[in-house]
Amino acid sequence: MKKFVSLIFIYMLFAINTHAEELNPANIIIRNFSPEIYHAHQQNWSITQDHRGIMYIGNTDGLLEFDGAEWRLITLPNHSGVYSFAKDDVGRIYVGGDGEMGFLSPDTSGTLRYISLMRQIPEDYRMLADRIFKIHSTPQGIFFSSERAIFLFKQDTVEVFNTSDHFFTTMYINDTFYALDGDNGLMYYRDGILWPMHGSELIRAYIVLPIEAGQALVVTPYAGILRLNPNNVDSVNYIEPTYNCFSPWPTKIDDFFKSNKILCGTILSNNWIVLGTEEQGIIIIDSNGEKVGQINKETGLNTNTIYEVYQDGQGNIWASLDNGIAVINLNQTTPYFQPQLSDSNYASKFVAYVRRVDDTKTETSFFGGAYFTNTLGPILLRQAQKMKPEFTHKSNAFRFKYAANWYSESDSLLYQYYLEGLDEAWSVWTPRTEKEFTNLYWGKYTFHVRAQNALGEISNAASYTFSIVPPWFETWWYYTLQVVLLVSFLITSSFLNRAGKGAKFSNFLTNTVVVVIFKYINMAIAPLIGSATAGVALFKIIMSIFMGYIMNPAQALFAKYAFKLTAKQAEKEAAPVIETEPEKEIVEQSYIDEAMSRGRAKR
Repeated sequence: MKKFVSLIFIYMLFAINTHAEELNPANIIIRNFSPEIYHAHQQNWSITQDHRGIMYIGNTDGLLEFDGAEWRLITLPNHSGVYSFAKDDVGRIYVGGDGEMGFLSPDTSGTLRYISLMRQIPEDYRMLADRIFKIHSTPQGIFFSSERAIFLFKQDTVEVFNTSDHFFTTMYINDTFYALDGDNGLMYYRDGILWPMHGSELIRAYIVLPIEAGQALVVTPYAGILRLNPNNVDSVNYIEPTYNCFSPWPTKIDDFFKSNKILCGTILSNNWIVLGTEEQGIIIIDSNGEKVGQINKETGLNTNTIYEVYQDGQGNIWASLDNGIAVINLNQTTPYFQPQLSDSNYASKFVAYVRRVDDTKTETSFFGGAYFTNTLGPILLRQAQKMKPEFTHKSNAFRFKYAANWYSESDSLLYQYYLEGLDEAWSVWTPRTEKEFTNLYWGKYTFHVRAQNALGEISNAASYTFSIVPPWFETWWYYTLQVVLLVSFLITSSFLNRAGKGAKFSNFLTNTVVVVIFKYINMAIAPLIGSATAGVALFKIIMSIFMGYIMNPAQALFAKYAFKLTAKQAEKEAAPVIETEPEKEIVEQSYIDEAMSRGRAKR
């Protein structure tokens, strides 16, 4: 206890007299989402963003997914709330509930579903999996932390670490996992064991914020904010780590921290520290501990109780509230808030998404927004070849839903689209977030969509490729069969004419060939004529009359040339044989013999 009191005294001596420029409330843009908008419980607990830019909020009813246009609720098997998230290197989202832990994975249609890991935990330890308040994705595995136990999943094994008291919080700093235990103080993971850091038993904190050089700020309920420097510990032998890895980190608003309960915190890309409180909304301080600003009900929040704060890839601050969700744009012109653009990180870009594709004839969805090569593998940023579907000619009516990640002002977004294979140019800009296409002809199509924000910036375009397979009567082999059949009709008709038999049937065959050929010609040139004449009906009528007048001459022409063709063939078959001299003598002798026999018969 003496060490603890001494620490508070030392902490009070570390005061710095720097001045920070406060935020201008007039520049702050706050957008509130009420339960009536997202259609779930009023309380929200945790927030994260995947590497595509889609937002996820832990709610008392489950997991909320938000793409900028639509909200979707994903429920857990036991219908518990969601209280923590983590994202691994390939973009998989891990989820912690109350008596539940697992991850999100796409089903065969690309719709994200929750996959539970509870069955992998030995049955005797499952009761220790109460509310999962922290998750850490590390090279050592995935740590799920509850008050009574820590579960480490690595490959196909699960390690369980329990406590005789309870865990206050956990953290991952400088490639090391730490847990703050009620009995042993700060503990670190090494070689399958949680080792205590002696002298830290009196530390009590629920919030740890990693900062530069592998250090962290520890927000305590009594001693203000401490700086944790694990580098002061013997990193080779870990011999008797002591309390000297903690040092005070004074601020200009220490009295505020002593009189108000801090529930959450995060560090922004410009090193400002954002802290959520139980009754005072959000407090922002700079890296020198000076107050920068405060955001609460007076400045536009729905409530002053903040359970989580999170900065997305574009610099917006998200807050999960006791009543709703808020996204806050500090609207700063400093370079701190300019995101680093990267092809591998869509979250920091202004991008559009194809979020859902439905068959409007059956009202079923065959794409739910997530590309993949393996349903248990990572979510892809672009459409894989195996996810480019083929449909029968009967499935030719689709609805595309789309969105973009301009979250602070998504209501002001406009969209353009075009269907490659049907359209020749982009559509006009529209606020609509869905588009339907009906009666599509067979072929390959690619749907393109892009967004424009209030600043006039145009997003990266998203696309979705699919094909409609031709029916059997539109296949190459069917057209080949038609050609063979028509030619056989003409030949049969000609042979009948030459033999002087079946004149009516012969004419029927020839007429059939002519009508079919003229019908195909009309189908080929009608769209061209319609386009050239702007669809005026008179030109279509004239075209039909012209086709009717030339049909009979064409029939006669077909019959004439077909008859000549078969006549030449018949002449070849009936051509006289040129006889040699011996053969001629034999033939003449046969005539003489035949004449003499006839003469005898007459006598």
